[in-house]
Amino acid sequence: MRQAALALALCTFALPAIASEAPEGSEAMISKAEALIQESCGAPITVDVRWDTFGLMSRDDGAEVMRSDLKFLTDALREVCADAAMKESLAAQVQSIVLPQAGGAPDPMIYIHEGALHVEYYWVIAGAAPTMEVVRDDIIARLKGEEMEMP
Repeated sequence: MRQAALALALCTFALPAIASEAPEGSEAMISKAEALIQESCGAPITVDVRWDTFGLMSRDDGAEVMRSDLKFLTDALREVCADAAMKESLAAQVQSIVLPQAGGAPDPMIYIHEGALHVEYYWVIAGAAPTMEVVRDDIIARLKGEEMEMP
């Protein structure tokens, strides 16, 4: 019985904190980003911030996404879609963008899977958003069929 109690205590301690819910104002931020992406790229691409993946390290890591206003993403896509060939490639390959919390990756992990452009990043409190240039260059590389470098 004592071992079972110890095992239960260890499992409880090892479990991550309860994941964050979508912060107030997140729907407006996402709608604004979707409108900017459609304006730049001419395609209705949905943005899915996976709020349930936030809050694993801190209950406030989702706040960093809100502070970024997704500008790193909308600016990167504006530059990607300024090139007609990239704009066409994006429209053919991407129907949605998924933004989850990445556990410990220092650089964004960007890849396309089943019509979704994944931009995984380790958001930390008071940490900067990924740079537009890195996101832009990685999106272009994925659209050209280049594999993502493993972190």
